[in-house]
Amino acid sequence: MRFLYTFTFLLILIHTNCFSSSKKWEVIDNNTSVKNPNGHEFYFKSFEMEELYGIFYAVNLNNTNGILSSTNLARRWDVAFYETYNTTGASNIIYDLIKQGNQLYAPSEPGSVHILNSKTQEWNKIRVSNEFNEPVNYLQFVNDSVGFIGFQSKYGFYKTTNKGLNWQPFRALSSSIPSNFIFVNSVAKSENELYMVGNENDSLTFYKTSNGGNTWTKFQSDLFEKSDLVSQSYYNLKYEKPYFFVENRYKQLKDGKTTLMRSTDFIEWEPVFISDFVDFGKFIHSFKFYGNYGFALGTQVFLFTEDGGDTWVDLYDENDIFYDNKNPINGFFLYDDYLYASGAIEELDENGGLTRVNKFFKYDTKNLTSVYENRVNISIYPNPSESFINILSKDMIESYDILDLSGKVVAKNTIALYQNNVNIDIEDLSKGTYFIRINENLYKRFVKQ
Repeated sequence: MRFLYTFTFLLILIHTNCFSSSKKWEVIDNNTSVKNPNGHEFYFKSFEMEELYGIFYAVNLNNTNGILSSTNLARRWDVAFYETYNTTGASNIIYDLIKQGNQLYAPSEPGSVHILNSKTQEWNKIRVSNEFNEPVNYLQFVNDSVGFIGFQSKYGFYKTTNKGLNWQPFRALSSSIPSNFIFVNSVAKSENELYMVGNENDSLTFYKTSNGGNTWTKFQSDLFEKSDLVSQSYYNLKYEKPYFFVENRYKQLKDGKTTLMRSTDFIEWEPVFISDFVDFGKFIHSFKFYGNYGFALGTQVFLFTEDGGDTWVDLYDENDIFYDNKNPINGFFLYDDYLYASGAIEELDENGGLTRVNKFFKYDTKNLTSVYENRVNISIYPNPSESFINILSKDMIESYDILDLSGKVVAKNTIALYQNNVNIDIEDLSKGTYFIRINENLYKRFVKQ
């Protein structure tokens, strides 16, 4: 009998480990300071990252601004270009790195876009127009040639049809958009179809054009009506065929949460991931898709999907050095089966005190398929349901939490489970959409009728 108990306990440990373990981030032993063209050495702070033809690039936020590059997988970084002041005397702040086809773009201010010549490794500075002296925000491409710069005061949008070498105003905004409209963000679905979000009299407003900007139509969207607790601001608005994706954030005092939503028409939105409230906040900084893989990384969050966002696995591990002291992921990309990301860790300085230094990390994605298969071999039925749901899993189910759309935990298991099939009574729940979090990191949706 003792042997049977011991054998059963070992099986539970094996199943539990198979379900919850994940490979941790590896710290890259990179240099943490660089010299500018004047010979001054300074610590850098990297932000957005991208890769082109095996060379890594990162935006530097310290000591004015510029681009760093690495030719040996993030171990050694040097200044790719550095510009203390531009010709107008204003600091040359770079906001982003955008990869489209075989081109790399770095939008900056005032009114400029830096484009990398991959053959010469030189960055060419392109002025959007002589009249445009505002920061270049919301740069996006719909194909390798056509791109847009988001709404810029009286000029509306700017459009390029030759890979950013020339920019033209994208048709003056029509009289259907009132003068009190305050632009917030935009997203392009095609050359002629754009969506714009803004405020009118402190009310969120949506406009779209389907004819290249000749006319704009105001429409209603339920983007921020899913919960009173979701703040009416958003980040990472983008289009990944066939879905629009957007992140909503909510933060109060010392805690916060994040919600990732998607839509096919920009009118009706559904949540695909929602976190509960955690200390300091759980926020997405960036998400990208590579074929069937999708990643959403940020502060205390590391999401992975392989089915278009229906099922998300949260691989965040609070014991991983990458997340030490709530370290945010500032930028990332996928290259040669590894995720590369920028962050920071604490090290002892020359005086014996702790200081945060910029470090790069990598994560081997080759094990994600097995991790994903282990965790998505779960079915919830019936769905939708009026009174109960069943969770059926190939691996052991240790725990579950049910979250409403505000991130509040409304139900959870009260005893240890270690089962493959769990029946849950949901009769007391109000009608609506809920998330069930299984073993603390797998999120599934269900509907209570």
